[in-house]
Amino acid sequence: MRTLLFCIATLSCFSTSGFYAQEQRHEFSYFFHNIPKFVRRFDDGRTLIFFEGESARKPNGVYFVVLKNDGTVDIQRNLNFPQNGTEPTSITDVQVCADSGFIVSVALGGCDYGPTKRSIQKFDKSYDYAWGKVGHALQMPVTFVKDTDENLIGVGITALVKYNYKDGAVIWKRDMVNTGWLFYNDVGYDRINNKLLSIGADISVWSYQAAAQKYVVSKKFVSPVDISFVRNIFPLQPDKWLAWTAKGIYFIDVGNTTVTHWKPDSGILYDFAMDGTQKAYALVEQDSSARLLHLQLNGSILDTLWESTDSLKSFRCFWTNGNDKVLAGIRGSGDDRELVSVFGRKERYNATGAYVLHTTAQTKFNTHSSNLAIRAIRQNNLLDTLIFAQYTDTIYNTKGGNFDLLIQNLGTDTVLNFSAHTSFNPFRGICLGRNTQHKRFNGLKLIPGDSVWVNFGDISVFGQDSLFNSICFWTSSPNNRPDIFPENDLYCHNARYNNKPDFIPKHISIQPNPASEFLEIVGPGKPVSFQVYDYTGHLLLQDVIPAGAYNHRINVSLWRAGMYYFAFDNQYRSFIIMH
Repeated sequence: MRTLLFCIATLSCFSTSGFYAQEQRHEFSYFFHNIPKFVRRFDDGRTLIFFEGESARKPNGVYFVVLKNDGTVDIQRNLNFPQNGTEPTSITDVQVCADSGFIVSVALGGCDYGPTKRSIQKFDKSYDYAWGKVGHALQMPVTFVKDTDENLIGVGITALVKYNYKDGAVIWKRDMVNTGWLFYNDVGYDRINNKLLSIGADISVWSYQAAAQKYVVSKKFVSPVDISFVRNIFPLQPDKWLAWTAKGIYFIDVGNTTVTHWKPDSGILYDFAMDGTQKAYALVEQDSSARLLHLQLNGSILDTLWESTDSLKSFRCFWTNGNDKVLAGIRGSGDDRELVSVFGRKERYNATGAYVLHTTAQTKFNTHSSNLAIRAIRQNNLLDTLIFAQYTDTIYNTKGGNFDLLIQNLGTDTVLNFSAHTSFNPFRGICLGRNTQHKRFNGLKLIPGDSVWVNFGDISVFGQDSLFNSICFWTSSPNNRPDIFPENDLYCHNARYNNKPDFIPKHISIQPNPASEFLEIVGPGKPVSFQVYDYTGHLLLQDVIPAGAYNHRINVSLWRAGMYYFAFDNQYRSFIIMH
């Protein structure tokens, strides 16, 4: 077995075993914290990579990149959803179509409590919106499989629907009938044997009843863990299924209700695919190193096809088509300040990268390197801060500053564009959203060695449990390519504040919190003017607690569920409405 090590001009190295490969790296950063979610291939060799933002309230944080078959960028842009009044929160599947378009399944609305609606959207070969369908979240498809006629079978929570990919027409529909509460993460479809397998905390086998044209649960047993994904790997053996989570791979034998677990390594499993010969590929991360493994289904490792030793790369998904491998991940150079207690570990992000392995493509290596550094920061205005009482905690909102960044080109190519970012802890509302800001700078023509001041503008930070003494910025994606020396991308500035409030008056309380129908304000017995704002800062109500009144009631039954703010005497209290 041959093992070769390549180090190309971008200073990225990779190893291969058993085949010659060429790595092409491209870095993308439409928004600060976008995670590569899906990688798909068109029939003509182009690669479609979908990225999804972390916040349920940032629909424009979803974008896609299409790479040509030689790995260079064809298009990069936001996914422009039609205006339907409901925000997209997540994408659960993407499939390319025979007409070179693609179809996506999108959750609409909701966050912590799940989507209220779901939509399937079709985009044509020019990446323009073609058609879409919106329905109840339980009734619309979550994932898709291709039938032999290239049309798509959508697997949902309560139904199986076959769609004509050209116009979205329903070819047929089969209901799924369950006697208990539906709670599972994924559904595998075996169209040869006409069976379904749903997985989650339970494992259920769905058999088709032709007379009623419905799938009914014929067997159910408890899963040892909450499993995330499942596939039917032996079409002629309907009892054999393969499932996986971040913690490992599970072999499910429905016939004897056994689940066998094994881990390819001590790291995290991010993606998994069959290779067509009853073997599999697994993308794992261990000790900040990503590995693409070739596995037997009993858990033994046949080969390590690719390994990254770059500690700043975290790979999340890949796609295989014969010998071609496409991997998409995250490269970072700055601390995103996410809460360790909530998310379990502290990761470093600043941009999203696509790393393409080709075994046949012969493209010219780029002999120039990109390296952009921040050398200084100017704060032109003072930061303003408001404080809120949330239950027993104090939280801070900060905005302003009007920051300038001095950047220097330390690479060997002329910098035409780059991205700058900053971020803080997640906003602690009903829908967690990271406080991130991003700005793209184009048309620079900054030659090697030169520096230039650019204006990032004001920052806006919500829901922090403390005021930060320093504000950090960092750069990414010079010329849409990886920065070969990310250690100098980050620069922190000692923040200057206009005010630093130390306390909140305790003589007014709001109850209940959360509220559903009425909100009662307990006042001090003297006149107090107050206002109520929604989470975007829009004024909803302005009123006065009259003299001598201690309890003042507000009807909130018609207000939308979410986070609101009660303001008085330049002080703020947050409260939640839940229906």
